[in-house]
Amino acid sequence: MKKSKGPTDFTSIPGGRGKEEQTTAPPGSSKVIDLTSIRAKRNQESRRGVERFFMQTMIDAYCELEDDKVQLPIEIVEVSESGCSFRVSSEKSQALPKGKDGGYLPLPVRLYFSRDSFLRVNFDVINVTTDIAGGGQKLRFGCRLDTAFASSEVYCQFVRFVQTFAQHCGRDTKQFAAY
Repeated sequence: MKKSKGPTDFTSIPGGRGKEEQTTAPPGSSKVIDLTSIRAKRNQESRRGVERFFMQTMIDAYCELEDDKVQLPIEIVEVSESGCSFRVSSEKSQALPKGKDGGYLPLPVRLYFSRDSFLRVNFDVINVTTDIAGGGQKLRFGCRLDTAFASSEVYCQFVRFVQTFAQHCGRDTKQFAAY
C-alpha cells in the first residue's frame, strides 16, 4: 500500500472545490475520501438554487387576508411536497391571521402562474424564525401543506415538476448565435 505524501489539493482538479470546501486526509492516514458524497452535496445545493430561482422569478405568491379582499405578497424560499417556507417582513407579518391563543391560523396562499391564474393551497404554520435577509429584518415561516384541499395534489405535482426541472435543466452559456 502506498503512503500518502500529504493532503490532496482539490483546487487543481477541473471542477474541483475551492480550498475552503476541500476535504483532506491527515498526512500518513489511510482515510478514504468519499468524492461521491461531496459531489452529491454540491449537486443538491445546485438543485436547491435552481428551485429557489424558479420560485422567485416565475411564480408570484400571496397570502390571502380579510376574506380574499387583501393579499400580502410573500417570498417563497423552499418548497417540498409536504409544505414550504416563505419570508415576509416582520412589519407585514402582523397582518397574518392569528387565533385567540396567539398562534397563526391556517394560511390560504395563492401561487400565481400568470396575471390572472393561480393555485390556491392552505398551509399550517409549524414554526417561525427571524431571518435577516436583504438588509431588513424578516420572518421565515415553515409551513405544512393542508392535504384536506383538493388542490394539494396539484401543488405536490407542481413541486415534483420544479424538483425534476432543477435536476435536468441546462444552463445556457450563450455560445450559440440565433438563427
